[in-house]
Amino acid sequence: MGGDMPGWRYEVTATDIDHFRVFGYVHVRHALSDDFFTALAKEIRTTLAQAFVLDQSNEEALGRAGFYLPMMGERTPVSRELCVDPGLLDVAERLLGAFPLLKPAKGILYEDASGWHADTFDRHLSAVKVAVYLDPLNETNGALRVIPGSHMEPFSSELTTWRQRTRGPALPLDEAAEARDWPAICLATEPGDALLFDPHLWHASVLGRRRYQWTVSYAAASEVEEKTRSNRGYIMSFLSDGHEYDRDTFPYIDAPWLEKHTSRMHRELRNAGVMP
Repeated sequence: MGGDMPGWRYEVTATDIDHFRVFGYVHVRHALSDDFFTALAKEIRTTLAQAFVLDQSNEEALGRAGFYLPMMGERTPVSRELCVDPGLLDVAERLLGAFPLLKPAKGILYEDASGWHADTFDRHLSAVKVAVYLDPLNETNGALRVIPGSHMEPFSSELTTWRQRTRGPALPLDEAAEARDWPAICLATEPGDALLFDPHLWHASVLGRRRYQWTVSYAAASEVEEKTRSNRGYIMSFLSDGHEYDRDTFPYIDAPWLEKHTSRMHRELRNAGVMP
């Protein structure tokens, strides 16, 4: 792409920052330019098809089936350009109130529903996750559902107790109950929208199966030891989650490229112990 096509085009507002703090998410409509989104969607679909033999959707909801691929190497230039787009980095920095440390971008094909959960319960971590879906999603086909305010304590702990008390048999997932029994907001999205949310926020995706997604996350840089340790664990967690793919062809972090395009990000990640 070489920076010749504008990507992120949304500037965060004071209302967005307040909404993120209180409710744990922001729904940005038309965050990406049409041309950039088209190029990103093509790159994700093509690259995933090259990297995997893509199966059909599962009949039962088992909670994790899908294909996950880092999109930070030379084969995915649109993705890696977007994750260091100055406009997106500015949004992340303003939402976090600190320099945003990159958790590398991924292309994902979900082939499953996902029950209610939070991505982390680590209270030393401050982060924002960005999710862009490639197809229109609503409450009938797997749009993300969130419980506003559930990123904060003691609400999150109460939901953990509720999860344990009401789930019943863990698998297969009772999608109808997940949709019916949790007081949530369904965030219907159109191509080019972006969802920005705190990874502590409880969320789910039910009543749908195949969903393509581009995602990237940012953690708030800090010199506090506990926070630095949490940042490092969060950023590197993908590598220990058991995803199988060609790690030579699809690097998780392309350090030389990152240093060339955003030397501060490279330096901050190195200082956090993410890179040598």
